[in-house]
Order: sequence, then C-alpha cells, then structure tokens
Amino acid sequence: MYKVLVVDDEQWIRKGIVSKLTNHGFQFDWIRESEDAETALIFIRENKPDIVITDIRLPEMSGIDLIREIKKIYTAVQFIIISGYAEFQYAEQALNMGVSSYLLKPVPEEDLAEAVEHVIVNIEKQKEIGQIETKKKRLEESNETLVLERAINKALHSRNEAGGTEGSVQFSPMGEDKIYNYMLLLIHVDSSSYSDSTFKYEDIGLIKYAIKNIADEIRPNNNFAVVDNLKDVTQVMIIIAHPDAEELQRLCKTFAYDLYSKIIKYVTISVTIAISGICSKISPEIYKQAVSALNMRLVNNSRIFSYDRIDYNAKFELAEHQLRILERYVTVGDYKNIRVILQEIFSNDNLRNRKAEYVKSIYYEIIRIILKNCSIMDEHENSISIQQLLSDEVIDHSDNPQQIVDYLYDTMTRILKEDTSVNANCREIIGKAKEYIKRNYVNEITVKELAGHFSVNPNYFSTIFKQETGVTLTNYLKDTRIEKACDLLRNTHSSIHEIAQIVGYEDTQYFYRVFKKTLGITPLEYRNKE
Repeated sequence: MYKVLVVDDEQWIRKGIVSKLTNHGFQFDWIRESEDAETALIFIRENKPDIVITDIRLPEMSGIDLIREIKKIYTAVQFIIISGYAEFQYAEQALNMGVSSYLLKPVPEEDLAEAVEHVIVNIEKQKEIGQIETKKKRLEESNETLVLERAINKALHSRNEAGGTEGSVQFSPMGEDKIYNYMLLLIHVDSSSYSDSTFKYEDIGLIKYAIKNIADEIRPNNNFAVVDNLKDVTQVMIIIAHPDAEELQRLCKTFAYDLYSKIIKYVTISVTIAISGICSKISPEIYKQAVSALNMRLVNNSRIFSYDRIDYNAKFELAEHQLRILERYVTVGDYKNIRVILQEIFSNDNLRNRKAEYVKSIYYEIIRIILKNCSIMDEHENSISIQQLLSDEVIDHSDNPQQIVDYLYDTMTRILKEDTSVNANCREIIGKAKEYIKRNYVNEITVKELAGHFSVNPNYFSTIFKQETGVTLTNYLKDTRIEKACDLLRNTHSSIHEIAQIVGYEDTQYFYRVFKKTLGITPLEYRNKE
C-alpha cells in the first residue's frame, strides 16, 4: 500500500487527480492534498508519502524547487510533475532530477494511471534493493562475528605439543593503545532446563541466541564479545576487557548477576555462570579457570561461581533445602515463615566452621530469589535498586549473622509489599485508562498522551496496558471504535460515512478497511446481516 500527496494551487485540479486515481481502483493507504509548496514540505516531513504529484508552477516556489527541497530531507519519494504547455521547457530539468513522469494538463486518466503504475514499479524496485542491502549488511556483520568467534575459540582451546599456548587474542574494540586485562564468563545451560520448562534439547540454539541478545543489551562496556563455545554446544562465552583490573572485576560481578537475573526471568531456564580470574590475554589459562569455577555446579546448580572463590563455595549444598523453602515462602508472601527460615539458614549450626565468603554466597543466592520472584525489581521505580542488593556493603558492615537476617527480612518484606502495591496500582491505572478511552475514543489517543495523563513512563504504561488487557493500546482503541460502530450500524439509520466520523475515522475508506479486517465483513454487510 502506498501514500500519495497531490500538490496544486487550484482545488479543482487537485480534486480531479484524486478522483481519477480513486476511480482507477488504486489501493492507497491515503491520498492527501496541499495547495502550496510550504505546506507540502511540512506535511512531507511529518508523513513521508511514497508518491508526490505536483504542479510545476506553485505560489512562491516552483515544483522544481519543491522537488529539490524534498530530496534534501527525504530521498525515497517518487515524483510525477503536471504542467501546462507553456512550462514544457522545464521537462528536461525535471527528468534530470529523477522525476518519474512529466504529464501535460489536462491530464487524461489513462496517462495518469500509467505514470502511477510506473512509479509503483520504481518503489518496489527500491524496496528490493533496500532488502538486498540489508541482507548484505547482516551477512557482513555475521561474518565479522564468526571470524571473532573462531579467533576467540582458537585462543581459548588451542595448545601446542609442549603444552603452551598456540596463540592468543588481544581484544580491544575501542582501538585504544592500552594494556588490557581480561575476564571470561561461561554461561552454561543446565540440563534441568530441558526437563523443567517447555524447551527441548533441540532448542539449545534458540536458547543461546536469547542469552546472547540479553547479554548484548546489558553489556557493561564496549570492550565486550559474546560468542558460542565451539567446544561445548550448551555454553555461551563472554569476554570482557578493561585496562583497570579492579574496575574489570567490579564490572564482571555486576554484569554476571544482572545477566543471571534477566535470563531466569525472561528465558525461564536454569543456567550456571562461571567467572574466571583476571588474565593479561585471552588464552587457555583463562578458559581453564572458568571451567574450574563452572565445575562447582556439581555442588549446587543454577548459580554464579567465581574462580577466586572456589574454596569458599565448598559444601554449599547444606543450605540448598532451606533456600528452596525460602523461595516458596517468598512466592506466596508468607512473611512470618520467611523470618523463620532466614534464622535457620544463618543459624550457628549452619555457619559453624564457615568463612565470611560462604555467608556472601548464601546472601547472593537469597538476592537471586528476590530478583527472580519480585516483578518490581524489573524496570519499575522502587525504593531498593538492584545495585544496592548486589553491593558488598551489607556483608562488610554487618557485625554478626543476625544483622544480615534483619536486613534481608526487612528488604524482602518491603519489596514484596511494594510489588503487591504496584500490581494493584497497575490495575487501577489501566481501569481509569479504559474509562478515558471509552469517553474519548473519537479522538486520536496515544500511549504518550495516556501515560502523561496518569503521570507514568510511556514504556511502563504500554507494558502494563498489554499485561492487563491482552492487547496494545492501538488495538484496544480500534476495537472500541469498531464495537461502537457496530452498535450504530444496528440501531441507527446513519450513513456509513457518518458512522465513520462518529467513531473517529475521518477517512471512510480507511474505516471500511479496518472494519473488514477486524470482523471479516464490510460495514454494509454487517448492517444487512443484522
């Protein structure tokens, strides 16, 4: 479907062209009119028509100048010029500017139709060229990714006969002349993902694609590469580089927990993330460290392991049963038993002969439970940020386990209550939004307008609206209008044009298309049927 703008200072000529196009049976999204070049330019900037049919003589600016100005802002538009015999000397200049057709007034319908058909062929050719260019660009990007993936895998897995590294990769996409430190994250898709979810082992490629997309969206810096592990089909590898070792460690830790929480929330699978130590190059040593950390999943699955904490993660399974119970209590909001199980997890019996790092492991596993089960910790504003939860400050500033229990309990109850409050508030906002639409459906209503009306973020409003109604705002508004139109068709003698105007459609033809697409029949067929 195409969009057409007719520009001529004489109304009868504009109407004649529109009538000829309509009578010929062209299926356009819309045909609009403009009486001068200045108005046409403003309209084109905002609406981007596919075809502009313009007179060569216009007030204040010629059709040639109009075309020249349009090409500065929108090169994809196709032009047809109409002219009197006196201006025929402009034809060569117009055609040199890429005008598709030059027609003389009065314009016969067949000549106009032939010119439009020629323009449509040009538009389709341009679309094909654009699609080819897009595919070419994607292929080039894919090839670049493949080359990087092979280089990283070769550096991580290759060894010479003497046991040393066969090669290594220096990875600094920013091209800075600096010495970089590197850390490797292994994301391992646990076998339980295939038995506990709707995924099958054959879906591993799709699962890894989702993981890589999430990782790319939350990347900590530009010195970042995410590739498949060609040695293990169930794994994705992420290399993060930074000149400062301490900052690199902080970035990796925050990124790993953020990635983990989003994977279990949006992909709903079980993964284990292993973090290597810091190395000066990408080599088998960094991979060996990550694998050593990953092997700790045999003690406790579905968590994050760091190479520099391997000794401290030993015997983690002692708290696993209590953590499962805690997660059940969090899911149902059982505040009383949440405190009871926290007391048990951090009891002297559980912590006897443990080191402080073990307490950190337990703490972060409980944070994982919070992130997994509380929707407010997603994109919504709340009193506690993910960064606060992932900070070491709570552990570092606690004098005893009881202080940790008190903090975790207060944090959990506050977030759970906010979560409940947010859900109730969402329903209230959407309820009021539906009432607003019911009263104002005749007007154009946008997400931005409604979000502003209820003082919420447009993206947030769009998300909760679809969650509560099951459809987008655009479809809900359309359905409301069509429902009202059906009522008018059944119970009044108003014309189709009048009904279209009443329910908010200025263009009767567009109303016909929307109505038929929604109900499968035209408004007239609906009225006769009823």
